[in-house]
Amino acid sequence: MLTATALPCSLIVLLAATCCLYAQPKPPAPPPPLEEGPITVSNVNNGTMAESLLYQADRTDQKVALWVPDGVKIVKGIIFHLHRASEAYRTDFQEFARVHDFAVYASLIRWDNFEKILPAQLHRLGRHIGHPEVVNVPWVAIGGSRNVGALINYLMLDPNKDRILCMLWSGGPGVGVKFDDPAQMALFRNIPVMTVNGSADPFVGFMAWQHNNYPQVRKANLPWGCAVDWNCGHGPEEGNIMNWPFVEAVIKVRYPPDADPTKGPIRLRPFTYEQGWLMGPVDWDNGLAPDAAPVPEYKGDPLKAIWMPDSNCVAVWRAFVGAKEPATKVVAEALDGGKVRLSVAGGQIEPASIRYLDGQHEIGKADAAPFALTTDALAKGCHIVHAIVTLADGGQMPLQPIVVINGRHVDQRAGLRAAAEADLPLFVIQLTPEQKQTVRTLMARKNSPAPAEWKAVFTDDFEKGLNPAWYEYYSVGKAPGSGPNRMEAVDGAMQLSGAKQAVAMLPWDWPDDVAVEYRAKAISEKICDLSVVLSGNPGGGAFPWRGGMMFQFGGHFNEGTHFLILEEPNKEWKKIDTGDRIQIGKWHTVRVERLAGACKAWIDGRLVAEQKLPADVFERFHGRRIGLYTFGSTAQFDDVKVFVRQFKDPAAVQPAMPPDSALDDLAASLVRLMSHRHGEQRGAANRLAQDFSWELAGSFKRLLARSGIEDVKVKESIQKRLEALRPE
Repeated sequence: MLTATALPCSLIVLLAATCCLYAQPKPPAPPPPLEEGPITVSNVNNGTMAESLLYQADRTDQKVALWVPDGVKIVKGIIFHLHRASEAYRTDFQEFARVHDFAVYASLIRWDNFEKILPAQLHRLGRHIGHPEVVNVPWVAIGGSRNVGALINYLMLDPNKDRILCMLWSGGPGVGVKFDDPAQMALFRNIPVMTVNGSADPFVGFMAWQHNNYPQVRKANLPWGCAVDWNCGHGPEEGNIMNWPFVEAVIKVRYPPDADPTKGPIRLRPFTYEQGWLMGPVDWDNGLAPDAAPVPEYKGDPLKAIWMPDSNCVAVWRAFVGAKEPATKVVAEALDGGKVRLSVAGGQIEPASIRYLDGQHEIGKADAAPFALTTDALAKGCHIVHAIVTLADGGQMPLQPIVVINGRHVDQRAGLRAAAEADLPLFVIQLTPEQKQTVRTLMARKNSPAPAEWKAVFTDDFEKGLNPAWYEYYSVGKAPGSGPNRMEAVDGAMQLSGAKQAVAMLPWDWPDDVAVEYRAKAISEKICDLSVVLSGNPGGGAFPWRGGMMFQFGGHFNEGTHFLILEEPNKEWKKIDTGDRIQIGKWHTVRVERLAGACKAWIDGRLVAEQKLPADVFERFHGRRIGLYTFGSTAQFDDVKVFVRQFKDPAAVQPAMPPDSALDDLAASLVRLMSHRHGEQRGAANRLAQDFSWELAGSFKRLLARSGIEDVKVKESIQKRLEALRPE
């Protein structure tokens, strides 16, 4: 028998190495190759927009977009937003980029190898529109929520450590940076960061991030600033006020004045903690930081201070965070010749004088009504304009700053709207101009001001039991009686009960303009909700009102009555509570109307609630179902009526209804795009088919009749959509 000791030493080593090799896990398979769609080019806001769809077999398909201002010969930098490609359409980004000869680049790629894919796609788009140098310029990298962590990962993976000029963050839970990682610390000691969180952002614990997380940053002595956008949630709506002067301060220090991106990647200079300013001690709740000085000269406790890159940002922070009076605002009116007329509007104030400032620099003072000031100091460049009002009693009140670029007020909210519009189905979908015009005609008819009236298209008094159309939302797919809730006919009414949410849903899709009327009473001592869901989901695990809306009558266990819009419960619901309460055993009559975005609710014949929906809210609604809702109790519903708007004279409505040939052409293209490789196109086609299912029903039926839908899943989807058509 051969023993181990008898084996040659070289053979033992070989066997050991072989065993180790087989014991090691296999390396992950490389990701499939990226497939690129064609580049499309368009003119947008006095600039050139280049876009492309991207495909990868095992990942969510994505899109990239690059915007370059007209007249820029050499792009010097990039405003990069890791959120969605439509961020490249943000007019607020574009106008700031125009000042510095920057471009705007956007995508939501977090794939493996994204540190290679993002620069490569930027270079591809840039070459296509005559700017190959874009691959060599530094980025102002913007990320919110979990994309904060994605940007940190990107920074660590990108071999070009001069890619990132600075970072602008918001809504990222935790700090994100690893203070015990020497490699990360080596980078973040030279790359400034600005965090602007909303004071009402639950994802960062409201003001907890500033109170608890930011002191960790200060302890690490990083060049990292922080501010709060008052009364804003998960995604600041005025963060540019703080971000743009921060970026400009960083450009002055980090960007070499003689840099030429046509000759290769730009090598940035460091910007360290010691080069900035400290201000404090900070009082976050009141927006105060009284003392400020360059870091080497600061006498206070640096752990209780805020870091800023320069003295101008100190002044902007004090105006931005210190101004909590939302009613009175600075107004900038663009005049001829680059002049701007500054004034204030709104609120009940009695000024004795008003000082207008651009960051730390005074523009001028107005000592008499109407307290306006005309100036040419804002004609060029980016300016953060704010005001300090001296009141009649001698007190002073700072007003929220605004951004003025090249003599015009640039509103961040307008930029956010521009990005949202660039995501709309009709904007992104690959239809012909004629087909898009057909959609616009259908939209115009829906919004026609022609005389119309409410028409009842569904009624149920339950005298003959439950109408077979009703189904219980949480019992879909379960055997009768095995679901968590009960829905049954009792004494000529529908009785609904459940330990938690219970919903009696109708199986049809309803239009934007709809009204529901019903009688309801609570018959258990535990009272919660005699409510109605509008624009609800068809069924399943998600809340029925998620992505839609509901009128809650007696919600929160009979402590609140109000409208609930979209998926997040309104944490301020007590402020909009009507005070109406369910009376046990009493039949209440409830009516809810939604007409042209105006929502009204009546209880027992009395108007109790009104709410105007935002203009873009219907684009964010996902479902179109109507259901009756209770929570953790037993309720009865009776005499249910659903109304839709009907034109009094349909033939007189303008514009005229498109001919069947145009509708058939549109329907055929929507069906084709429902099986498109890219999720953006599939989603847009399905959304338009849903929004105009009533108008396109005849066309869809004709397609089915002639076997014009080859894709089995699309065919099933169209059949279900036709089954969900509302009653006549």
